[in-house]
Amino acid sequence: MGFLRDVYGLNPAIKLLVDPETGRIVDANDAAAAFYGYSVDELRTLHVQQFNMLAPAEVEAEMRRARDGNRSFFRFKHRLRNGDVRHVEVYSGPVEIEGRSRLLSIIHDVTPRERAIEDLARSEAQQRALLRALPVGVGLHRGSKFLWGNEGLLQLVGRTASDLVGSHVADIFAPDIADQVLARMERTAMLGSSSPLTRNELVHADGHRIAVDWMELPFDVDGDPCRMLLVVDVSERARLEEDLNRAQRMDAIGRMAGGVAHDFNNLLLVILGAADALARRPGSLTVFERNLERIREATQRASELTRQLLLVSRGNEARSERIDIGEAVRNLVELVRTTMPDKVDVRVEVPSGFTVLMPRSSVDQILLNLVVNARDAMPDGGTLSVTANEIDLAFQPLQPSGLAPGVYICIQVADDGVGMPPDVVTKAFEPFFTTKEPGKGTGLGLSTAYGIVRRAGGAIEIDSVVGRGTLVSVYLPKAALDTTVRTPPPPSREIQTVGRMRTVLLVDDQRSIRELIEQSLTERGYRVLSAAGAAEALLMAEQHGSTIDLLLSDVMMPKMRGPELTARVRVLLPDLPVLYMSGFTGDALVDAGVDAADLIEKPFAPDELVRRVAETLGRSTAGRKPAERITS
Repeated sequence: MGFLRDVYGLNPAIKLLVDPETGRIVDANDAAAAFYGYSVDELRTLHVQQFNMLAPAEVEAEMRRARDGNRSFFRFKHRLRNGDVRHVEVYSGPVEIEGRSRLLSIIHDVTPRERAIEDLARSEAQQRALLRALPVGVGLHRGSKFLWGNEGLLQLVGRTASDLVGSHVADIFAPDIADQVLARMERTAMLGSSSPLTRNELVHADGHRIAVDWMELPFDVDGDPCRMLLVVDVSERARLEEDLNRAQRMDAIGRMAGGVAHDFNNLLLVILGAADALARRPGSLTVFERNLERIREATQRASELTRQLLLVSRGNEARSERIDIGEAVRNLVELVRTTMPDKVDVRVEVPSGFTVLMPRSSVDQILLNLVVNARDAMPDGGTLSVTANEIDLAFQPLQPSGLAPGVYICIQVADDGVGMPPDVVTKAFEPFFTTKEPGKGTGLGLSTAYGIVRRAGGAIEIDSVVGRGTLVSVYLPKAALDTTVRTPPPPSREIQTVGRMRTVLLVDDQRSIRELIEQSLTERGYRVLSAAGAAEALLMAEQHGSTIDLLLSDVMMPKMRGPELTARVRVLLPDLPVLYMSGFTGDALVDAGVDAADLIEKPFAPDELVRRVAETLGRSTAGRKPAERITS
C-alpha cells in the first residue's frame, strides 16, 4: 500500500481504489480528496454508490463489467460533498493488490466541456423551436436540396415535410421565374453572402400563386455550411398596394376629368341654350325643329357622359336613402330584361330586407353596369344570376381587402360567358379600359361602379376564368336599423317662372354663357346685371344696392370663387339669396363650401334655370317678414 500511496501522491490525476464486490473505497489520493471535498480518511469510509448519480444497482453492474474486463471507459455524474454535480469520465480496470482484487479508477472532470455541449444543444433547440414558430416560411437547403422546412413554409407551399425534404429549392417558385431565382441563389452562395430581399411568386401545391418577399442567409447545420431561405407572404400587402395604386390612378384621372367636364359642360350649356332658344322661335320649319331636337338630345347624352366620367373617382351623388337591395335588383332586372337575348337565362335570388344607405341612382348604376357587362359576356347565351346575402366580417375567414369590420350586404352577379384572363382582370377597374369592340363600350362601367362602391365604404372583387365565366362580388355596408334619412319633397312644378322685373346679378367668367343666361332670363321678364368676374360684380352690388334680388354666380372663377364672392356681397346686401352654377361636381364643390340645395349643375336647359331662379327667389321671399317683402 505504501507504494501505491506514493504513486497516488505523485500523480495529479484523481484516483480511487475500489472494492468491486461492495463498491467501498479502499484508498484515494490527495487529488481525489480535493475534488470530492472529503479527506482521504473520510473517503475510505464511503462507497462509490454514495456520490454516483446512477441507481446503486446500475453502479454495481458497471463495476462488475470493469472487474471482468468487459468495459473500461465510463461516463458518470458524481455529486460532490458541497452538492455540486460534476460530469466525469472514468477509466477503470482490475488490479490485484496484496492478493485481493481491486478496481483502479482514474477520474477526469469534464464538466466544462459537457456544459458547453449542453448549452450548445439547448441553444440549437431554441433556435429550431424559434424557426418552427416564426410566422414566416423558413427552409434550410444545401446544394439546392431542402434539408428542412418549418411549418410556415410547409403551409405556404401546401406540402408535407417528407415532400419538401430532398426536393429542389427552385421547385417552390413559379416556373417562369425559377431559373432566375436559382441563378440569384447560386451567385450569393458562391460569395457566401446574404441575398437582397426580392419579391417573386411561390406556387402552392394546388397551383395558385402567392406573392412573397424572400431572401437567403448563410447558415450552419452540424458544422456543415448550408443556406437559410426566409419567405414572407405579402399577398395581402400586394393587394393593398395595388388597391392604393389604382385609387391614386383613378384620383388623378378624376381630377383631370373634373377639369375636362367643367369646360365641356360650359360648352354644352351654350349649345343647349342656343338650340332651345332657336326652337322657341315662331315659324320654325319641321326639319329645322327636328335638327334642333337632335342637338338637344346629343347634348343631354354628352352631359350624362361627363357625369359618368366624374363618378369614376369623384363624388357626384344625390342624398342617401334606405335602399332595399332585393327591390332594387328586381326592378333593375325587370327594366333590362327586354334587352336580354332569348339565349340568356336571367335568375334572381335576392330576398327582401337587405338594406343599404346610399343614393338610389348609385345603387342602380352599380347594378346596371354589372348586369349589362354579364349580358355582353355571353354572346352565345348562358345563365346570368344575381344573388345577395348578408355577411359579418367577424365570422368571415377570407375577407375582402380594405373593408372595416362590420356587417355587409354582398351582391354577386355571375355569368358563364367568355371570362377574362388575369391580366385583364387587373385592369378591369381602370377608366376607359374595355374589351368590347369600338363603339360598344366606353370603359367607364366597372370603374364607375368601383368608385361608387369605394366611396360607400364597400369593396368590389372579380373572379374570372377564361371559358368558364365571371363572378363579380360587391360588398356594401348594411344600413343600421335606426338609420333614417329624410329626403326633401321635390320642388313644386307650379312655381311662378315669370320674373316680374326681379333683378339678377349674374357672374360668370365666360362671355358666351353670360349672354345665353341673360337672354333666357330677360325673355322671361327678369332684369339682368351681367359681370365677368368678382371685382365687376362687387362694383355692381355697390351701385345697384337693394334693387338686386338674387346673386346667380359660377362657383369656380379666376381670382375669387363663388362662395367668397357671396360673402363679400352679403356685407353690402345681407341675406341676399344665391344660386350657384357649376360644371364641377362632388368633392370640388364640397371643398368650395357649396350646398347642393343652392346649386344648378351645368349644362342645364333654360327652362330648368328659370325654374330654379324662381324657386330660390320664392324660398327667400317666404322667409322674410311681411314688412320686408320685395315688391316689384
